[in-house]
Amino acid sequence: MTSELTQQLEEFVHLKAEEIGLELVGVTINYKKGGPSIDVYADKERGGITLEECTLLNKRIVQDLDRADWFDKNYALSVSSPGVDWPLRTEKDFKRSLHRKVRFLLIEPIEDQWEYMGEITEVGSGCIHVDFETKTKEGKKKVIARRQVIIPIEKIKKALQVI
Repeated sequence: MTSELTQQLEEFVHLKAEEIGLELVGVTINYKKGGPSIDVYADKERGGITLEECTLLNKRIVQDLDRADWFDKNYALSVSSPGVDWPLRTEKDFKRSLHRKVRFLLIEPIEDQWEYMGEITEVGSGCIHVDFETKTKEGKKKVIARRQVIIPIEKIKKALQVI
């Protein structure tokens, strides 16, 4: 499949997802002996897609793909949520994870730290606002404080939700 056809497929699936109030997160195509395997990942703006919504999107895609006859061979199609192990890369990804705990690995340190783990409290203008805990020792006592850091998306090497 050419990259042009892949782009057309993504645009087609994006429209189908929007029709039923879902957001396309990604499409992957793997080529197997029996034909292409298409994996569609969809979610809602605030996260949390149901099995029924996955089934409905799958049916709508299959109906129109079969009519369009885009593939010479048989194909397999699956529709699912991106899941908690889906890497967060875009502002939309982070917005779906708002008020959830995320682990960030950075390309360069922010405030002398290469890694943060905390709750996303705000997303916008290319930055992620994260509330996290710091632990310090004052004498024999451990002190836990809450702090906030603002992480620019371009400084994120990897970000994953924490369960």
